[in-house]
Amino acid sequence: MPGGGLSIARRPAALISRWSTPANRRVGLRAALGHDRGVWNNSQMYESAPWRTELRKFAVSIDETPFWPGRDATVPFELERAVFFSAAVLRKLIEDRKVTDDFRARSITVETYRTKSPDKDHWFRDMPGSVELDWNTGEQKIISVYEVCNQLMHSLTREWIAEREEDPIHSVIVSSYRHQNIAAYKLGLLQWTDVLRSAADNNVTSIKLSSGLQKFD
Repeated sequence: MPGGGLSIARRPAALISRWSTPANRRVGLRAALGHDRGVWNNSQMYESAPWRTELRKFAVSIDETPFWPGRDATVPFELERAVFFSAAVLRKLIEDRKVTDDFRARSITVETYRTKSPDKDHWFRDMPGSVELDWNTGEQKIISVYEVCNQLMHSLTREWIAEREEDPIHSVIVSSYRHQNIAAYKLGLLQWTDVLRSAADNNVTSIKLSSGLQKFD
């Protein structure tokens, strides 16, 4: 622009009509100011109450398992959805500090079994049925609730457990892609619903700063 100053090129009308929304206008403003990566929104939960309600709903769905058929029948979608989605919601609550530090540090006792999977370069790795579980190596271990969420969310292998074929499902055994050659974890469904309800009732009421660290109670 002759004489100096700021020169702004006029965009084609088609682009203006397509992109002229409040969010994209903010992107354009940031670009003009030198921020060329667009709007980076906060990915944390804005309000945790609706998600806590979802945890309670998932717990009810899992509690209804005794009224569903055993493992020889098709596992109800409602059960799979409740277990998987509840793990995702709970992990997000933990990551976003929407629960107290005491709950974030919570661990539970589960039964574990050794597993073996094909080598990393083997064609059968990560395929259904590729993980072998040694039922003779059952061992009680304490693992964090956060790790339980990881195993449920990223499970490569999953087995629903009932005492007998005609009995209701009472547990699930999972092993994630990351742990497929380490261990599988047996989680009681009633044990999991107790964790979900505890998380739903675990509200952060105060935040304390101490030596540069935040403590959520």
